[in-house]
This record gives sequence, C-alpha cells and structure tokens, in this order.
Amino acid sequence: MNLAYLPSELLWEVFNEIELSDAKAVTLVCKRWNDQFWKGRREVSLNKNTLNNQTAAFLSKECQQLRSLTISHSTHLSEKKIRALLPSSEGLILFLNNCQSTLETVILEECPLISDKGIQFLTRCHKLKKLVLRRMLGITNQALITLSNSLPPLEAVDLTCPEIPPSVLKKLISACKSMKEVNFRNAFHFEDETLATTFEEQSMMTSKDFRMEKFTLSSSFVGDSVLSSFLQMYSNTLTELNLHRTLSITYRSSLAISSLTRLKKLCLQSCREMKTLGLQNIVTACTQLTHLDLSFCRVDDNIIRCITTHLTRLSDLNLRGCEKITDNSMRGLLAALPLKSINLYNCTGLSDKSFSLSSQPSTTSPSSSSSSSSSSPSLQLEVVNLVFVDIRGPTFTSLGRNVREVHLDRNQHINSSSVLSLLLHSPLLSTLSLNWCHNVNDEVLLHVADHAPSLRHLCLNGFVNIRCFFASYLFTNVIITDALSLMKESSH
Repeated sequence: MNLAYLPSELLWEVFNEIELSDAKAVTLVCKRWNDQFWKGRREVSLNKNTLNNQTAAFLSKECQQLRSLTISHSTHLSEKKIRALLPSSEGLILFLNNCQSTLETVILEECPLISDKGIQFLTRCHKLKKLVLRRMLGITNQALITLSNSLPPLEAVDLTCPEIPPSVLKKLISACKSMKEVNFRNAFHFEDETLATTFEEQSMMTSKDFRMEKFTLSSSFVGDSVLSSFLQMYSNTLTELNLHRTLSITYRSSLAISSLTRLKKLCLQSCREMKTLGLQNIVTACTQLTHLDLSFCRVDDNIIRCITTHLTRLSDLNLRGCEKITDNSMRGLLAALPLKSINLYNCTGLSDKSFSLSSQPSTTSPSSSSSSSSSSPSLQLEVVNLVFVDIRGPTFTSLGRNVREVHLDRNQHINSSSVLSLLLHSPLLSTLSLNWCHNVNDEVLLHVADHAPSLRHLCLNGFVNIRCFFASYLFTNVIITDALSLMKESSH
C-alpha cells in the first residue's frame, strides 16, 4: 500500500504516538504529512525543550483537534532561561482562544509567568474534564475562586496548594461532588472544618450521586471523625486512596478505610499514628488491594504475615523505612504473593535469607504455605529496591529473570562478582543503581559491557575505585546507556 494514500484518520493515530521532539523528522517528509501531523494532534506538552509564546501560538493554530495541554518547566533552569522559554499568560490565552472548544485536559506545573489572567481564561473551555495546577506561584486565591464559580463540571482536579486558605478550599471542594478524581497535595491548611463543610453540603445527596473513584489528601491535619464520615460516602465507589502524611488519623480511621470494598490502591505513607491494630483491620478487610504503600508506618512481622494471608492480588508493595521487619515473615510473603515491585529501602532487619525460597519456614497459614510449595524457586519481581539492606550475591539467583530495575545503593557487601551474578540472572535488566557501593571496582563496567544487553541506566555515584578508561570502554562496547551517572570522590 502506498503511504501517500493512507487515510487522514489513520495518519493521526500514528502521528499521535510520536513526541513533539521528533516532529521535524516527520513534517519534512512531505506537505501532506506536515499538515496532518499538526491537524490531528490531540496532545501537546510544552516544557524546557518546546519553547515560548510563539510556539504556543503556532501549535494552537495548527492543532485543530487538541484535547490535552501540558505546560511545565524544569526547576534547574535559571530565571533568565525560564523567561525565555516558558509561555506566559498571553501564550496560554493564545492557546485557549483557538482550542477552547476541544480541550479536555489542562496541566500547568511550575509556570511562574502564568498569572490570574491566564487561569481565569480556562472558564471558556466548556469541555474541560481534568485540571491540574501544581506549584503555580503566579496565581492568587481570587483566580481559584473564579474557577470554582465558573468551571464546567470537572471529572478530575489536582491541586498542589500549600498556600490556599480554608475559605478557598471550601469553594473548590464543594464542586467535587460529581468528580471521579480529587487530589489535594501539600494541603497544610486543609483541616477538619474544610472537609466537614463538604460533608454537610453533600449529606443531602443520594448514593447514586457519589462518583469519586480516586482521592488524594496529603500533608494535611484532617482528623478521624471528619475523614471517616467523608470516606463512608464513597465506600462503594472509591478505588484509590492516598493519605500520605495525613498525620492525625488513628485507629478510628482504619475502620472507615476498611469499609472501602472496591479499594485497589492505598497509600498510608508516614501515617505513624496508625498503629498495628489499625493496619491489621485495613489489610484484613481490603482484600482487593493491588498496590499498598506503608512506608515509615509501624509495620512489623505480624502485619507482613497478615498481608501474606489476605492480599493475594498484591503486585506492588512499598515498605520503605520499616525497620522491624525480619527475614522470617518476608520470606513467606515473597514466596506466596505475585509481587512485581517491592521497595525495602532501609529495612535493616532483612538479609539474604529473605530471598532464599528453598528454606521457607512453616510460619504462614496453610493456604499460603500450600500455594508457596507449588511455586517455582524464583520470584517474578520486575522492580526491586534494596538500598541500605544487607544483601550479598546469592540473593540475585532468586529474583527471577523478569527483573528490569534494581537499586542496591550504599551496600558495602556488593562487589564485582555480586554484580556479575545479577547480570547473568537478569537478562532484561534496564536500570541498575550502585551508588556509594565502595567495594565495586573497574570489573563492574567490564561485566556491564559484556553481559547487560538491555541496560539503559547505570548509576555509579560516589565511586573511588573506577577509572575513566573503563567508563569509556563501557560506551564503546555494545551498550549505549541513556544515562551514566559517574561522580568520583577523589581524582585519579
């Protein structure tokens, strides 16, 4: 089939899979491809690489079917570069003028030149379904009040808002009764009064009106009573709940979380007032969980055994900073559950014994022990974080051949032979982090060049035993890494 006669609709589907950074290679092929590349574009992301107001004006004119707009910048840029690269309110208005009838998603992140004038213009986007405003220092509370009064019914809102006072938050969240996703991050002013007001306004609604599926409330001081009442309204719809650093919740909130029968993703990171009994209630009741984050919580072996018994569908587990966990419980969990990602950062009570599945003790329930006895001797993990964990070479033979990302930072027992063992047993490995592993030397780069065909990211910060010659050898032997981080503590 001649590519010149492909239907426009098919070209649009193909071109939407291509990043803007590769636009030049496509648009120079022929005039038709140039026209169709922009005409069918549904998503545009403006960042440090995609320029300024002029770019915004061009894209908004050419992209007639634009549905998603992202404008962000990297924090390492200087102020001069920010002003030269990022769109201002005028650039945003140019975009919205031409795309207001099609835009469904707007994401604005760290854009100091966009002010109230640009934000208030969003009210003209009548099809807008998702709005994300993160660290927008150029806007005031008045713009947010205007938005809350004039925006169309949104399905998702995400605000990183450390400076928004309760009066403004009340107006914003009162419009969330029909939303599916609500995220309030760094909501330091979000207290009981704010959420209580929302509960009072929604208490007259029927259960059919509650549609919220994802709710995030991080770094807030909401207490048990109000949070419990709020969660009970969404017990039949909520599938994702993030209460990261909600510091005031205790055992009583665990009862409300336990009533969320459809919950699949739960984050309780740094909720240290939620003690062992509360965590056990949640784990026992929320058996549909596939993602669980208990970082820096009061997790011990009893909680791990409870997870092993009840959360049979769990695929992603984050236990960062849980120092009371030991090998006995972890070995049973790894053998019984179909985990694909596990974070054991700073779990200092663990060692190689956690991963030696052949010598699993009979401390788990009969159901879990029977399932583990029929399992293969290797795991199915894809992402493993073992920073600050006392792991040596033998562990790597048990991780399985699906491992794609491994973090072994600050492990003084890892040496070149350990790395070789990992590479030989992990043919799909694409990311390896060995920062501050002082026993690793020149041989590591030789092993990587010879035995890691899939590796794309290698981090070697803090090394004193690697010479530049071997770093150059790595680049000239088969592997071309996207990012090789190599910082030397002393000159050679």
